Order: sequence, then structure tokens, then C-alpha cells
Amino acid sequence: VGWLKIPGTRIDYPVMSRASDPEYYLHRAFDESRSSGGTPFLGQLSDKDSTCMIVYGHNMKNGGMFADVADFTNKEYFETHQKGKLYLTDATRKIRFFACMKVTAADAKIYHPDGYRKENLKDLLDYIQANVVQYRDVNVADENSLIALSTCSEAETNGRVVLIGKLEREVAEKQ
Repeated sequence: VGWLKIPGTRIDYPVMSRASDPEYYLHRAFDESRSSGGTPFLGQLSDKDSTCMIVYGHNMKNGGMFADVADFTNKEYFETHQKGKLYLTDATRKIRFFACMKVTAADAKIYHPDGYRKENLKDLLDYIQANVVQYRDVNVADENSLIALSTCSEAETNGRVVLIGKLEREVAEKQ
């Protein structure tokens, strides 16, 4: 569905989707061959037009896939890596990262898709702000969409680190 890139990190990967089996790419490479590292993929009920899409990726010990997402819990790293890009087939979206959370895999507010409807956006943002380890204000409004990058936390069995950003349309410069 697209390509995710965060400058200054090793995150530079395709983002896959397979509606019939959302976890298909958990252990598959881009070419669908078996891979312990998998490929970042959209979560269940996420699509490129979701109010908030969740992209899952492994936290690899060798630093690959979404291992750098866990580094966003560090204030200095969070402050020096504020932007990314999501390249879609029909547009490019700028990402302005504004929150990093440590949660569990059972966190219903983060991992339950009902929380990502437009009418629930304020409640979700309030929850995020109340539970962050890192935060900056980027003025998220009702018309904005969010992206959440989720990976495992090495410190806890069911721990997760979630990096959340606001998606913005990239406007082409006039020639």
C-alpha cells in the first residue's frame, strides 16, 4: 500500500496489506517468501484512508524493521527525529510525530479499531496525552488522520512501543 521512511533511522520499508489475513506479513518478506523479520504491515481494519492506521513491525535485535521505534522513548531521540514520510500510490503524506507510548498488547484504546473513528478522535487524543512517555503538540484537528507505528518492547513480554504521528498532505512545489 505504500512505503514508510523516517530520515535518520533505519526505517525505510514497504508497508503491506492483506485483508484476508492481516498478519500474513508478520513472517513474510515483501516478495511473500518466509522471513523471520517479516515486513511492516497494516493492522486489521486499517487502510490508507483510515482515520488512524496502525502499522506493525518487528523489533529486531539486529536493529532492523521497527527496532528504531523503541528508541523514540528516549527524549533526545524523540526530539531529533520529528518527521517521516508515507509514500502512497496516489500521494505522499508527511508525518509529524507527536507521541510515543509504552502500552501492552491488550491496550484496547490503542489496538481497538473503534477508537479510531472521527467521532472518537478527541477521546483517543486525550488518552494518548495522558499516557505518553514523550509528547509534543502538533495541533491535531478533527480533519487530520493519524499513523501509529507499533513494535514489541524488549523489556516486557506483552509490552509494546507505539509511535504516533499526524499525517499531512504534501503539497507539490510550483515550478
